[in-house]
Amino acid sequence: MNGISDPRAPDYAGGSLVNLAAELERRLAGSSPSPGLHDRLAGRIPEASAYILFMIDGLGVHQLDHPAAAGLADSLQGVSSFSDSMPCYFYTSHVC
Repeated sequence: MNGISDPRAPDYAGGSLVNLAAELERRLAGSSPSPGLHDRLAGRIPEASAYILFMIDGLGVHQLDHPAAAGLADSLQGVSSFSDSMPCYFYTSHVC
C-alpha cells in the first residue's frame, strides 16, 4: 500500500478539481474548454454572479492545524467541501 487512503483515479470527466474550475468558468463566461462537473456535484453549487474558489491541496490542509492559522481555520467552519467526492491529488493551478 502506498499510504493513500483512497487510491481512486481522478475522474476528469466530471468529478475532479479541473471540472470544478470549468463549471465555474462556464457559469461565469458561458463556456469552458474542459467539461464541467457531473450533475450531482454541480447541483451543490448555487447560482451566483461571482464565485471564490479557495483550494488547499492535500499536503497543505494540515497547516490549518497550526496556531498561526487559527483565524483562517475558524472562518472555514460550515464552508461546503467537495473533499468527500473529490479525492486530493497533486495538481497545478494558476490565476488568470
